[in-house]
Amino acid sequence: MKKIQCSFSSVKMDGETVTKLSLQGDLTIQNLEEVKNQVVEAVKHCERMEVVVRNVEGLDLACIQLFFSMRETFARSNRKINFDIDLPDEIKSIVEHAGFIDLPKMLEVS
Repeated sequence: MKKIQCSFSSVKMDGETVTKLSLQGDLTIQNLEEVKNQVVEAVKHCERMEVVVRNVEGLDLACIQLFFSMRETFARSNRKINFDIDLPDEIKSIVEHAGFIDLPKMLEVS
């Protein structure tokens, strides 16, 4: 598996800074430390975040936990975060069998 690829971009929309986080590759605990550090720094400086997950080769509970932590961090500070997650069928099946039937829906901030 190839390592995780992580990129950020920011734009101003409707007076807010929107940070787009794009993730792809092997989203497992072996690769998440560097992403977590970048995410923690980005979260401090943005008003709204769009997380786009594509071309996933691996996904484990550590990554899912990071997503839920991001959601809670944004919810506590009344900021918006959206997740756009597209998983291959094989990984989607594993995630659903682990109890995360509709992961993007579960990650919505209510």
